[in-house]
Amino acid sequence: MREAAVERYLVEQVESRGALCEKIKVPRYCGMPDRTVSWPGGILHFVETKTVGGRLSVRQKRDHAKRRALGFEVWVIWTKKQVDDYECYCRNLWRS
Repeated sequence: MREAAVERYLVEQVESRGALCEKIKVPRYCGMPDRTVSWPGGILHFVETKTVGGRLSVRQKRDHAKRRALGFEVWVIWTKKQVDDYECYCRNLWRS
């Protein structure tokens, strides 16, 4: 499955739950996750989508490590099933 299809599915699933799934591009900065996801209750995640068999670049790994060190959750999602699992996890977070 193509990365674009997984990303599109992520956006559909997240936004159908009332959250924001934004693509933020920073000029001249490579490595930032594909999407920032803002859930009810002030929950913010960074999500990178990849095609099965795809790899994270060194810049992406470095960026993800920096964000995690700041206390943010960074998700790398490869399949629609993982999108469903992520959405379920988040729904349980903001409901509790």
